[in-house]
Amino acid sequence: CIRDSTCIAPVYSVPELVDDPHLLARNAIVEADSAEAGSFRQLGPLLAGTVQAERRYVVPSADRTDTEDLLAAAGYDRATLAQLRDQGVIA
Repeated sequence: CIRDSTCIAPVYSVPELVDDPHLLARNAIVEADSAEAGSFRQLGPLLAGTVQAERRYVVPSADRTDTEDLLAAAGYDRATLAQLRDQGVIA
């Protein structure tokens, strides 16, 4: 953006996002396979310096996620994690 100007960009739905010509040219869209959801396209890593994902990404089963470990490392206590699990926020 130029100083004292406004940056604007479209707000995409997921189907529009995965067809965006700029993201496709940057190889930012990856194919994903999930046992629960089947095959689909999704946004891959975009930040400078990130390792590009394989062109085909296998989505781990929901019962094999590391969500609780990541949230615990971010400072969430066991009681809060249990509450989030009970509410269905995390699996």
